[in-house]
Amino acid sequence: MSPVSRISGFTLTELMIVIFVLGLSATFVLPLFSNTSPEKIEAILLKDIQQANQQAQAEKRPYMIAFNEKGWSLLALQPIAVGEPSPWPGLTWVPVSARQSRALPPGMSVVLSIPEGVRTEPKHILFLPDNSNILPVVNLLHNNQKVKRFAFQDGEYKEFL
Repeated sequence: MSPVSRISGFTLTELMIVIFVLGLSATFVLPLFSNTSPEKIEAILLKDIQQANQQAQAEKRPYMIAFNEKGWSLLALQPIAVGEPSPWPGLTWVPVSARQSRALPPGMSVVLSIPEGVRTEPKHILFLPDNSNILPVVNLLHNNQKVKRFAFQDGEYKEFL
């Protein structure tokens, strides 16, 4: 009777654990190497603002860019089911699409400022079909240092000093 040869190697469980650990590591490491520069974020933000303004005028309904500490989203006013709470009867703000939620890279933030005398701190830019828009100044910051400042002039947001 011949001796049984044993083939050595890794088990399926060991390979699955290694792949899981590598995947988990990649989720933490890859964002550190993203090349999202302040200039690229600026271009994306301005494009989204222009899109919201153009869509509000073309579709004759309000659009909004809503900001939070992580990024911004493009929202539109949509009809809702009867009985749901909303400041606008029968309407609520919904994301235009999943692609329109934008994340800010680490160290970047957007601060909106409004003219003196207004007591609220804005968290959104609102575009209305009749051009009675709520248009704060947009300050783009990188590591708490002001990078760019934009204001609404001649129908679009433009950089100013």
